[in-house]
Amino acid sequence: KTNNLILITPTWRNYINNQKDFDSFISNYYKLLNNKRLINYIKKNNITIQLVLHKNMNKFRINRNSNKNIKINHNNEVDIQDLINKASLLVTDFSSIFFDIAYREVPIIYYQFDKEKYRKNQLEEGYFSYEENGFGDIYEYNNLVVNKIIYYIDNKFKIEERYLKRMNDFFERKDKDNCKRILDEIERIL
Repeated sequence: KTNNLILITPTWRNYINNQKDFDSFISNYYKLLNNKRLINYIKKNNITIQLVLHKNMNKFRINRNSNKNIKINHNNEVDIQDLINKASLLVTDFSSIFFDIAYREVPIIYYQFDKEKYRKNQLEEGYFSYEENGFGDIYEYNNLVVNKIIYYIDNKFKIEERYLKRMNDFFERKDKDNCKRILDEIERIL
């Protein structure tokens, strides 16, 4: 968790049908990543931010950032598993990648600027309530996300106790035998 890597992973929206829709969506992340306060803070603290887009967004043009501390990539340009393993902080929206990060007990920030539209046009809320079960704070505005990122940098990416408790309560087991248990269960069924 000491890699000074902040991973940002927005999930797919099925209402992104063309470059114009994509540009409208991604502009929220560009605003976040172009925040002067954030840029200065990550430079000062030698932090790297890696924005990795969902694989369904690979077909759209992106604006590469000229800042050496900020990288914007399509999914097929990086090893997402490697980034998950190195991340000291995750910023996501509704992507299930947060479960992988939570398993590692890494802090999470939910940036849900389009929650109402997402719930109406993509996926209704299911069994998992971000407010009641989530593993991090939820924000609609990028300036609040910047504040929370800076909070985590200042606190050396230490996760807050309430979210650590939720993570530990959520995962029944934390060991290296998950694959074995799955295989055993498959063999039992067959």
